[in-house]
Amino acid sequence: MAEFLQFVAQRQPVLSVPVAFREFLDTGGTVVMVEFVPNPDRVTPLAAAGFSLIMLATTPEGDAYTFAEYSDMLARAGFNPPAMHPLPASMNVAVIAGR
Repeated sequence: MAEFLQFVAQRQPVLSVPVAFREFLDTGGTVVMVEFVPNPDRVTPLAAAGFSLIMLATTPEGDAYTFAEYSDMLARAGFNPPAMHPLPASMNVAVIAGR
């Protein structure tokens, strides 16, 4: 999943996406999301904050989710606690969680 969840308008449909992936993954499977992930202050790092601003300005309820928000979504969908990995050649990070 790459920069997909921000385009889903409401929290319940957002949660339905990780639930669907969990249902299709075998036990031990892994989901990898490549996303802009702002810090809890939502204004750093600059690229994630800028993406969040674009989402807020151009979609009805779009946003860039923090790592804590991804962690909560994935936990509620039944995934193990995720890890966040920087992608040095990108402005994104990988959020990785197993089933």
